Amino acid sequence: MAQRARFEEVDHNVCALTWTDYLDERVTTTYWAPQHGGYVRVITPNRPGTLGQQVCDALAYSGPTLYWDGRTPLVDAIRREWRKCRARAQREDWI
Repeated sequence: MAQRARFEEVDHNVCALTWTDYLDERVTTTYWAPQHGGYVRVITPNRPGTLGQQVCDALAYSGPTLYWDGRTPLVDAIRREWRKCRARAQREDWI
C-alpha cells in the first residue's frame, strides 16, 4: 500500500512534497516562489544557481503556469494543486 503524500512547509514561500511514484518509490519535490508572490518553480538540485522549471496547473509541466499570490503559505497552494493532480489521474485512470 502506497504511503500518503506528505507536505512540509520549509518557509512561507518554500515547501517540500514527498509522495510515492508508480514504481512504489518515495520521491521528494521541493517548490518555491518569490517571497511576495509569483510563478511557482521546482528546485532542481542538479542545476544549482538556476531558478528552476516553472510548474503549471495541477503540478504539471505543461499548461497554464501556476501563480502563487503570496498571501498564504505556499504549502497550501501545493496541497490544493496536488489534489487536482490526483483527481485528474483517477479520472483519466492513471492510477
